[in-house]
Order: sequence, then structure tokens, then C-alpha cells
Amino acid sequence: MKSKGSRIYPAAMLRFQEACIEECRRVTETHSPEEMKRISLSMAETLANPKGALPKPVVRLTPQRLFFRDLFFDYNELFDSYQLLVDFVSLTTTKLRKGSTVLPAQLTRFWRESYLHEFYIFLCRIDQFIEHVRKFYASDQRVFRVSVFLRKSIKKHLSDLEDMRGSHVHKYSYHHVDPELNRLSLLEMLVVYGRSNALRPHYFRAIRNARAATRKSFQQFNLVAKDALKAVFGSFNRYLLDDAHRLIYPSSLPTKPIHRGRV
Repeated sequence: MKSKGSRIYPAAMLRFQEACIEECRRVTETHSPEEMKRISLSMAETLANPKGALPKPVVRLTPQRLFFRDLFFDYNELFDSYQLLVDFVSLTTTKLRKGSTVLPAQLTRFWRESYLHEFYIFLCRIDQFIEHVRKFYASDQRVFRVSVFLRKSIKKHLSDLEDMRGSHVHKYSYHHVDPELNRLSLLEMLVVYGRSNALRPHYFRAIRNARAATRKSFQQFNLVAKDALKAVFGSFNRYLLDDAHRLIYPSSLPTKPIHRGRV
């Protein structure tokens, strides 16, 4: 994990993640034996039910635990979204099985459109994380100012990708705004359906070029996503983590439990 993470994940993001994992350990250790028994039973009931029964409330949450649960959930959503972007690079190397009715141009279009969808989701997740941190630490003006700056900066620098996704979804098919894919689709129609043997070398070369370009584009976009995460966690960590890299809870949280739910 560390060797891979050092290349893929920003160091500041991993520091925040380690702080959350350590806090999760600490919170778990504070449960009484009876609470741990009820948690275990709830998990067993959920796993045993094929329909995925909702777990019963098991502990009375303090505002601190509720805060941590929501913060960790938001982080996990963002982490999963970024991880999927990373995985797209490997997924695009998947080869069609022999005799498949899916054609290379269709598959290339699927990967490129799907990636744009997932990048849009990533932008939503990162914006949601920033906004939730702002609300969690509403009493800290430093966090508020950083949150406003990050949201504006990311929106400004990544709006082109968001617009690209919106254009092909709402206005026209993706291949109309992608010259390479448009050319591949035309060659595919002439070679596969028109049986033009003279164009076959051009068609297969276009397939190889499209695959390479798709992989390269995803790698470049992922670097943009990584830089955004580096900016977010590099900015927030100085206010959310102490010198020992432990999570700092908002000072404005009340002290009495407010409802029942899962940790």
C-alpha cells in the first residue's frame, strides 16, 4: 500500500486517512463489552440477510462520534471516487473476447464517456467534502476561508472537464466532439459493415492509436485529480490534524449524546 500510495495518492491525503483510521481504532476501543457484542450481532445479521437488512441502532452517539462518522463517510466517498479514476487506466487494457458483438469503436466510446461521468462524480465528491468540512468547522474562520478558496479554485480550473461531460450528455453524442473517435467509427462502419479490405490496415491502426490515446488521457486527467486532492488535504490538514497527526475535533461540538445510530 505505501509504495503504491506514494505514487498514486497525495501524501497529505494519506496523512488524513491515517488520522481517520487511528481515530476509528480509538473510538472502537472505547466501546464497552456489551456494546461490542451488539455491534457484532448487528453485523452478523446484516451479512446473513441476502437482501442486506439495515443494521439496528447499537450505540448512543455523542456529537463527537456523529461528527467523526460523517466526516469519515465523506472522506471514504471521495477516496472511492478517486480510486475508480485510477482504476480506469487499467480497465482500458481489457480486451474483448473472441466473437464479441461489441466493436472497438463502441468500447472506446464507452470508456471515454464513462470516465467523464466518473470524473464529474469525483468533482461532486470533492466539492461535497470541502463544503462539509466548512460546516463541521464553522466556528473556525481559517477553515472557512480555505474552503471558499478551494471551491472557487477547483471550479475555475476544472470547469472545462465538467462542461465537456455536460455537452455530450445534453447536446449530442460524444463522438461528434471527439475527432479521433469519429474517424474510428467511420472506419469501423466501412470495414466491418462495408467489408472494405483496402481500409482494414487504417482501421486496425486507428484502434491501436485510440487505445493508447485513451490510456494517456486518463493518466493525464488523473494527475489533475491528484493535484486537486493535494491542494485540498494540504490546505485542510494544518487545521484538522495536530502535530502528532491526530484528528482535531471542532471546538463548537456539544457534549451530550443527541440520537442513536451506528458509529
